Amino acid sequence: MSTRATYQFKDGPDTLVTYYIHHDGYPAGAAEYYMIPALECFNATGFFRKNERAEVTWGHEAHGDTQFRYTINGEDVDATVTVSERPLSTGVWDPIFEGTLIEFLEKYAETEVKKVKLGYRERYTTKASLENLVEKATAEYEEYKANHPTMLGNLGSFRDERDAAVAALDGF
Repeated sequence: MSTRATYQFKDGPDTLVTYYIHHDGYPAGAAEYYMIPALECFNATGFFRKNERAEVTWGHEAHGDTQFRYTINGEDVDATVTVSERPLSTGVWDPIFEGTLIEFLEKYAETEVKKVKLGYRERYTTKASLENLVEKATAEYEEYKANHPTMLGNLGSFRDERDAAVAALDGF
């Protein structure tokens, strides 16, 4: 669906970056396709890296055909997201959401996002991301174990990483 949107990041007092994406700019699409993939490193750079359709643009006003504007103030999950919609019938920007990134995802995303504990750190993630992490951590542990069976300290670290991922997935 060609619902165009701009995503403007204010990562600091002097940092303002705006991206234009031609498709899926409605709130549910923005949450699923653009914001969840960038969740682990949610800032202007992380968003751009995870969204191959994003084009750098000079501001919200650069494209006259956008229907949604997303303004993100701050970085990571504590960022504030403000969403405005411009109905084709009026052409006037109306604010439709303001809150944290997590509140935005809870309201609009179909994929569930939860805060989990991974070892000593906490982060927001999805079940699919945890499943990928468990698979990767298990493969790394098994490979290291096969290649370095006597390196018990390092094996313990790999095992701990895998176990933390498994525990987080079990708690999801």
